[in-house]
Amino acid sequence: MKYLIAVIFVVTFNLSFSQPGGGGQRNGGGRSGGQMNNPQQQNKIPEFSAIKAAGIFSFNENEAIKKIRIKNDDKLELKVIRAISAYNMRMDELTLLNTENFDSINVFMNAMRIKRQTRGNRTGGRMANEQNRSSNDTRRRHSEDDEDPIRNYMKLSREKIKVVQTKVLKAEEHLNTELEAVLNDKQFKKWIKYQTKLKKDNAPKKEASQSQNQNSGNRNGRQGGPPGGGNRF
Repeated sequence: MKYLIAVIFVVTFNLSFSQPGGGGQRNGGGRSGGQMNNPQQQNKIPEFSAIKAAGIFSFNENEAIKKIRIKNDDKLELKVIRAISAYNMRMDELTLLNTENFDSINVFMNAMRIKRQTRGNRTGGRMANEQNRSSNDTRRRHSEDDEDPIRNYMKLSREKIKVVQTKVLKAEEHLNTELEAVLNDKQFKKWIKYQTKLKKDNAPKKEASQSQNQNSGNRNGRQGGPPGGGNRF
């Protein structure tokens, strides 16, 4: 926890250090400040959620029964509800066991998100002239040593998320095996379709620029990133 506090301090210090001067006096007068904060030039970065990054979410048992279209079969309905309930309990357990880690990672990643957001807005479009570029190079050299703990904690966060992701996928595989054993082919296909949609809906949101680049790539006949991708992590 002390290490996280130190890392957050470094991120916050760098963020404060990189803020442009007030009044927008560079380039003469206050006009440049307004131009640099043009909403159309801002690169919106979604808030990070460790739970979503790990792929944790629960199913609504009654909704699932309707999607699978189980009718007039109380025994089958009970088996499906028990299987889904067991999966949901496992997700609750993983969330509880990793609450401290998730909270720490959220604080760190969202501090980095704000830093990236501010940096992107400050240098968006053509506003990054030679003076800004020189200033950025100076700040980069100044904070070179400070980046090491940030990279280290980023790596540690990825590893912690990866461990939970593996457990989530294992629970999902177990759930699907149970349902495949009791559902007919048509019902199981409906379940997979329902499950896939929920996974997509609960996946981390993509950055605006990342989504635009993927759409552009798709228009050019190129394959986009993996389905359900979200915040760079």
